[in-house]
Amino acid sequence: MLSWAKRIIALLKDARAGVSVQDLCWKHGISNATFSKWRTKYAGLEVSDVKKLHQLEEENRRLKQMVAKQALDIQALKAITVVRPKAKRPAAQGFSHTLGSASGGCAG
Repeated sequence: MLSWAKRIIALLKDARAGVSVQDLCWKHGISNATFSKWRTKYAGLEVSDVKKLHQLEEENRRLKQMVAKQALDIQALKAITVVRPKAKRPAAQGFSHTLGSASGGCAG
């Protein structure tokens, strides 16, 4: 089990039981702002709920990274597969001259 989750839940339970927030913050070496964030995020949760929340947040982080990586891959693929107009080929003028004699026949 997450020891930090146990500590946070115990801290919040102590505050609900009437222990001064200032005393709790001093005792545990945290700021009032940290306590307020924890109270906002974890109020009413049990340790198992905090563990599940942490797992979901971690999965969400991984999925966001995957989406960002795929978006970069797609962008890179689009950049290298840009269709460029083909150069115009010269007309077939003088085509018979390139095959052999000027008469256009086969030498034999």
